[in-house]
Amino acid sequence: FYQGILIMTPVPAALAARLNALSIQIRFHDLLSELCGGEIDYLVDISAKDLEGRSDADGNIIAVPVARGITRKLQLETGTNQMEATRTPVAAPIVLRTDDIRELRKMVAAKNLPDEGMRGSEADSVKLQAASDPAVLAALGAALRGRTVDAAVAAAIVRSVAITPSAASSVSGAVATVMCGLLRRTGPMVAGAHIWCLPAVARLAQHRECHGVLLHAGAVRALQRHARNARNSSQDDSTPRLDLVACLALAFLSETGGPDVARCVPLRAISELVELLHRRLFVTDPEEVVAQQLFCGLPLDYRPRFVAQALTRLAEHSAAHAATAWQTNLPELLLGLLQDYLPNDADANRPFGSPDIVEIAPACAKALLATPGGQPEVRMELQGLVSPASKL
Repeated sequence: FYQGILIMTPVPAALAARLNALSIQIRFHDLLSELCGGEIDYLVDISAKDLEGRSDADGNIIAVPVARGITRKLQLETGTNQMEATRTPVAAPIVLRTDDIRELRKMVAAKNLPDEGMRGSEADSVKLQAASDPAVLAALGAALRGRTVDAAVAAAIVRSVAITPSAASSVSGAVATVMCGLLRRTGPMVAGAHIWCLPAVARLAQHRECHGVLLHAGAVRALQRHARNARNSSQDDSTPRLDLVACLALAFLSETGGPDVARCVPLRAISELVELLHRRLFVTDPEEVVAQQLFCGLPLDYRPRFVAQALTRLAEHSAAHAATAWQTNLPELLLGLLQDYLPNDADANRPFGSPDIVEIAPACAKALLATPGGQPEVRMELQGLVSPASKL
């Protein structure tokens, strides 16, 4: 400190690059640089206790589970083999079948996993190869414009290969316009394609890198129609909740589109999205998630963060949605996550190391706290977990 002002030492470029490689968010870099003295070799000496109760660059107190998540990533510094585990496995390129869309789907499907679009199998490198292959992208675009059955297969492939932000960005640039056009079509003939197209668009929309292309392609208008189609009394419980999938995609897009996009999500969807999050937190086995079709009635896996990120964006951009969330058990779920009572999927998410639900939970809590609502004791407890640390 100098006359009450904290003088921050710039994070060395090499250290910043290593932290980025470990998928540690920039808001933690200054603190980690301070603790390791700017030396990469000393990252492994940082413990969760060193981080707990400290503040990140945004002024958020680092909760216990967040500290543990960061240190888990730092432990990957202990050896070259462990560092390699954080990267997508690289295999020699193979010849991808662009003449047969069904064979292509089999080639990029996750092996020995319950959901073909899951990450963490030997197919990961094939997925990334497909996402950057112009011939594959052209084949997907052609199939999406063709017969409904082929369009459904192509949409499944889009969801399957968009396993990283860069892969999602590459794919969205090639298929966003045609996919949004497909979603705007109505009638029973295209319903089968919508079952795969909506989850694919939602996976793309999760990545901010895809927002510009999706918004320009008219995704909001295309999704809004589906978001309004709630299940009616004549439908049974086995009917997929495609309206909730559309709501998730709109919620992600509100990060860039702002309040106008957030307001496209019906308020009734908030309680159902919270229930979707609740179920996934307590059913941690992907095989069970797929078998029970917990994701909106579809046989697909999803991460807890996927839903929490959507709820966070809605709460950030719409006071009405945040107020509605206070009437659900979302605040209690956030307390359980921030206090390390509820399970997290950070370990299962390797080798990618992408952010988990504990890392989005503080932002979600802060968004709720910006809006009146909830029980005073719950608000106070949440505030104590995410408020800025006192600055002396």
